[in-house]
Amino acid sequence: MRVLERAIYRGPHYFSATPMIRVQLDLGSLEAWPSDRIPGFVERILALLPGLHAHGCSYKTPGGFARRLHEGTWIGHVIEHVALELQSLAGDKVTRGKTRSVPDRPGVYNILYAYRHEDVGLLAGAMALRLVAQLLPETQRGLEGLAVLDRALAVEGGDLALSAAVDRLAALRRRSAYGPSTARPSRPLCVSGSNCATNRKAMAPASRPTSSWR
Repeated sequence: MRVLERAIYRGPHYFSATPMIRVQLDLGSLEAWPSDRIPGFVERILALLPGLHAHGCSYKTPGGFARRLHEGTWIGHVIEHVALELQSLAGDKVTRGKTRSVPDRPGVYNILYAYRHEDVGLLAGAMALRLVAQLLPETQRGLEGLAVLDRALAVEGGDLALSAAVDRLAALRRRSAYGPSTARPSRPLCVSGSNCATNRKAMAPASRPTSSWR
C-alpha cells in the first residue's frame, strides 16, 4: 500500500456536508485481495476492534460492516472504518465515511472519514493504516507514504499496540479541545501530495463504491 495524498475538508464539500479527511491510497497488489480472500484477516480485525460489529455500513444495521468483511470488501474500505472506530474509542464519536475507487486508476481509492478534531482525525487515519497492515500476511504488509498523514508515526518501528494508539489519540483530543475555535471554510485544505486544484478528476465519484454511510 502507498499513501498518495491527503486533503482536509473543514465544511460542506463535494462528497458531504460533514467535515471529513480524504486519504488517497494505492492498494497495489492488494487490489486483488479483498477481505474474504485473506486467510484469517476478518477474524483478526474483528477480534482487535470488536466495536466494528456495531458499524452498519451500507446495510444500515449493526453487523452490516462485519457482513461486508465476510462477503469481501477492499482494504481501503476497512481502513475507513478503522479510522472511525479509533476516533470513537478516543472519545470523538464519528460515523460518516465513504470509500470510492478513482476513475481510470486501478487500485487507487479515495478514503473519506469524518472527524471532530483535525489532528486527531489525521493521526487516526495513519494509525488505521498501520493497524490494518499489521494484520495482513507478512508478504502483503508493505506500507509507504505514511508521513503524508503523520511524520512521527511513519518513522516509529515495531507493531502499533491498540491500547497505546487509543491512549495517544485521547491525549491529543484533550489537548485539541483547548485549542482556538475558528470558522470552518468549505474550501478543502491540501497539505500533502498532489495539488487539489489539479486533481478534480481523482475526486470525482467512481463507478464502484465500496462503502456507504456507516
